[in-house]
This record gives sequence, C-alpha cells and structure tokens, in this order.
Amino acid sequence: MKIIHKLQQYSVEKNINENAGFMICNGRGSYFSKGINSRYSGMFCYIDGEMYRILDSVSNRDASRNPIRKITNNLSGLDVSFKSHEQAFFIPHGFDVLACSMKKEQPVNIKFDVRKSYDLRKWGKDYRIYEEGDYIIIEFTKKTDKREDDSHGKTEDKLYIAICGDNIRYKLANKWVSKQYAFDMNRESGPSEWYVYEGLHILAENIIISAAKDKKDAVKNAGYVKKNLEALKKKEKKRIEDSFVKIAGNKELSFAYNLASQSMKDLCIGLSDSGKSMQSNGEPGIFAGQPWFFQFWTRDEAISLKSLLLLKEYRFCSDVLMRELKAVGSNGRIPNRFPATDIETADGTGWMFRRCADLRDILDNEKKRRLKKKYFSSFFSGYAKGQIEKSLKLLFQNFTSADLDKFALNKPQETWMDTVWDGDNRAGIRIEIQALRLAMYKIAYELSGKEIFRNLERGLKAKVKEKFWNGSYLADGLDDWTIRPNVFIAAYIYPDLLSKKEWKKCFSTVLPKLWLRWGGIATIDKGNPLFCAEYTGETPQSYHRGDSWFWINNLTAIAMARVDKKYFKSYIDRILNASIKDILYKGFICHHSELSSASKQKAEGCLCQAWSNAMFIEMVHELYSM
Repeated sequence: MKIIHKLQQYSVEKNINENAGFMICNGRGSYFSKGINSRYSGMFCYIDGEMYRILDSVSNRDASRNPIRKITNNLSGLDVSFKSHEQAFFIPHGFDVLACSMKKEQPVNIKFDVRKSYDLRKWGKDYRIYEEGDYIIIEFTKKTDKREDDSHGKTEDKLYIAICGDNIRYKLANKWVSKQYAFDMNRESGPSEWYVYEGLHILAENIIISAAKDKKDAVKNAGYVKKNLEALKKKEKKRIEDSFVKIAGNKELSFAYNLASQSMKDLCIGLSDSGKSMQSNGEPGIFAGQPWFFQFWTRDEAISLKSLLLLKEYRFCSDVLMRELKAVGSNGRIPNRFPATDIETADGTGWMFRRCADLRDILDNEKKRRLKKKYFSSFFSGYAKGQIEKSLKLLFQNFTSADLDKFALNKPQETWMDTVWDGDNRAGIRIEIQALRLAMYKIAYELSGKEIFRNLERGLKAKVKEKFWNGSYLADGLDDWTIRPNVFIAAYIYPDLLSKKEWKKCFSTVLPKLWLRWGGIATIDKGNPLFCAEYTGETPQSYHRGDSWFWINNLTAIAMARVDKKYFKSYIDRILNASIKDILYKGFICHHSELSSASKQKAEGCLCQAWSNAMFIEMVHELYSM
C-alpha cells in the first residue's frame, strides 16, 4: 500500500507492507473510517450526545477482492485507490454527511448497521426504504425484543438516512449478511461475528449520504451538500492551507504536526462553532479518543489541554477548565468522567489545576493583557484559587496518609495505570500522585500567597525525596522499586523534586530498562516477570505491563529535553520519529494511536487518542521552540 500526504506541491509518501486505514471527521464528533476491519469502522454520527453507527460500508461489490492499494490524503479529503477503481471521500465540516465520488459510474453496495455504538443487541431492527422526490430514504426503527429485552415492541430509536446523487440508479438488496471483523477479533473484542443489513445496490458516480433524527434534516443536509459540494471542498481546503505550519527541513514532521493538530481539534466538542457545544448537556469537552472513547474522561482532557493552549484555543480551554473546576466534589476530587460515574481518579484533579496554571503562564508569555483579562480574568483566577483550596483541604482529609509523612494516597485502579493483573493495581502511595500533590501545593501558594501551602510543599518534597530517591532513580511507589515510566510524569509535573543532575541520573538509570529499540518506552521493566512483549487487546494483561503508550513516549521526550536535550538527543529523536511514523503511515493515518506492542512498532488500541496527539504537539513545540 502507498500512503501519500499532499498539500499543493508539498508532499511526502511511503510504501508500507501492512494494512492501514483512515478516518475523516466533521469537527463535531462524527466520522467516517475505512481500511481497518472493525465494527467501529464505517459512518458514525454524534447526535444529541449519543454516538450512532450508521453505515458498515460503502464499497464496490467486489470489495473483498479489491483491497486498498493507495491512500492520498489531501488534508481536506481522501482519494482511495483500489485494484479496480477509485473513490474519493469527504465529510463537510459541521455536517453529518458523507460524500463519496468516483471517477466514473461504479456499482456500489451500501451496508447499514444503525445502532448506538456500544449496542450489540441483534433483534428489533427494522429498515424501510422508499423514494421521496430526488432522495432515497432509509427509515430505521429500533424496538425492544423479548429475546434480549425486558419488554417487546417498544420503540427506542428512530433515525433517517437520506441518499442522493447524480443520476443514481439502484435496486433493493434487502438482505442480512454476516461480517467478521479481524481487527476486533485480534483484540479479543467480541462478538466475533455480526450481521449488517445490505440494503442497496447503487450505480452512480457521486453519492451523498446524510443521517439525522428528523427526516427533514437528513434531506435538507444531503441536498445542501450535493448543491454546494465543490464550494465546501474549496472552503475546507483553504482553511487547511491557511493554517498549515511548515517546519523547515522536515516535511514528514510538518505533516505529522499539522495532522495531529487537526486530529486534536476534531476530538473537541464545542470548539468549532463559537462555543456552542453539540453535547446534549451543553458543556464543551474533549473525547478521549475515537472510535470508542467518545466520552469526556477528565484526566485525558486535562492532560490534553496544554496542546490546545499552544494552538491558541484559549476560549475552549478556559471553558473546559471552568467545567472541571465546578466539578470538584465533596471528597476534593473531580470525577473520572463527565457526566460523573462511580469511577474515581486520583490524578485528574492535579492535572486540571496544572492546566489552570498553564493557561495563566501561557497568557503571561503572550504578553497580551486583553487575552489574559478575557480568558484568565479575576473571576476565573479567583474561582480557581477557591477551588484549589477547597480541593486540597478535602484531599488532605480523605486521601492523605495519617502518619507524619502526609503522602498522597490512591486506591486501586485510580491512577492512569488503571488495570489489574496478578494483583498489581498500584494502590497506595505512587510517585506521580505525589508529584501532582506537590504541584497543587505550589499552584495554591502562587494563587493565594498563603504560607501554609508553601510549608506543605516543602514538607512533602523532603519526605518524597527521602523515601523515593535512592541516589540512582525514583521508586514507582513507597517501598516499590519496580521501574516504570511514571518517573517521567513526575519530572514533567513537578521538576523541582530533583535537581537537573539528579533527574539526568534517574533517567539514565531507568531508560535502559524501559527502552524499546523502535523508539518507545515500555510500561514496566523489560526484565520484570509481568512484562508482556505483545499487546493483549481487551484482556488487560499487557496494558501497563509492556505496552508502549504514545502519550508517555512523547512526554518522556519532553522531560528529557528539559533536563539535557543534547545528552538525550538519540532517545528524543527516535521517539519523535516513531510518533511521526505512527501518525503518517500506521493505523488510522492522520491520527496518533493509543499504544503499540513493545516487541515492534504497531498501531494498536484506540487508533485516534487525544493525549497521544496532545503530547506530540507539546513535544514539537518543546523541541522546535514554536
């Protein structure tokens, strides 16, 4: 397969010996993906705060014998070459509409799979297909069925799909067909077999497909896009061209940076339409990833926000931080997800306050009083001051050791390493949780000027260094000297814990134990009995016991660059190049994957992950002083 990324005469390309796919987004949560054989591929629409799968596929009738040979990403759409034909795919910004164009009239099969993304019930699905003017209407109804529900025949959902084009001819296929999704099977993510509705066989040169809860909206949007398709493409192309940043001497890095930036923005709900969120509760936020992490995970959001500050999305960042600040609960923490669930996070709160400080600092560096007044006003900073004092008081009561050391505590599965295997759950006193508490004390003192916070910071810093630092490296937890990459998180969050000389010694000690030759960082010492060289999918054995997470890789490069950029250059360069490779040529091209097996670089896990994109953007800014 050949992958090409192109902007006018500026381009990069590469032949790869593996399958890759693509995902194009509308900037409001909806997307279309192809090339990765998964039940999460196809057309998905984010409607009223719910993610719906609409289409399984739009493909040539001989799709099984026509694999993708070439993908050309022109940044505003994609041209895809198969063995026997070509298709171009485009999603207009802000529309739940897919435009599929061919160079000549082609037979196309459309397979429908209308359902909420996680809904794997098989029964109670009804498709009714009819013509209405120039449109083919697919009216979908989901009813309960006694074979798998408590009730029978109760209507749960109704959606409409409108299809139009130039001189479309079609016939009804009207059959259910079996699908096996290899990507999901490799992840051990059932079901191993699924049935989708092959509804239409179409002969056309151009097809416009729109989905909505209301039939009038589906028809209206399809008609608008059909009429204005070329103008919409030109508008999108101009938007991309005007914002494209070229990094001198490195085309691949330039494309990867711009693609990661666009991918990051595509995961933001409420960013693209002047602050008006498409989330049903009216609040802005960041999806943790696509295709299956389409929720606001507060830890992931907070970690990702610095990249959006660097991209000058100040209003959006301020709005998300205010939403998180308001969510500080009676135990001093913000919830793990928004809207809140029973799951808790030990680190999301600290990351959120770190980003409040970043908003302040970046606006200070901008030297624009108007911006600081607008996005870090006396109200915002005053509210942040009150909330961090409230949070620290409650954290001190609920999540602080009762002895004289006063370490920050966490329960099982509350850190970012939130899985359990062989009893390993990281409960107790962890290094990055101490760093986050120390950073909170420092920020609280900066905002309030109260000496109590400076004294708390000094006391905890001394205790952490006494109990965690052995002169060579930092422990992962109190009395747990397992080597993990969380020391890099500690250095990123609270660099004052050690001197630069000590951090250099720490990194030099742990890197050989964690380093993967392809340019990644393992999540546990490669010599540890728990280490897994291969990704184990939904069985979480490898998640934090080997798998290399791109957000940690990129953060590690940032931490090393801040300590000694020249000394750690070979590590930094290989991390940078591995991330570029992932964004440009692996998984969903144009997006940064969640993780890779330790053994060799692969695109695995969620193929578009917010904090992977975010830390890549940060890394580029750090390394190139952007």
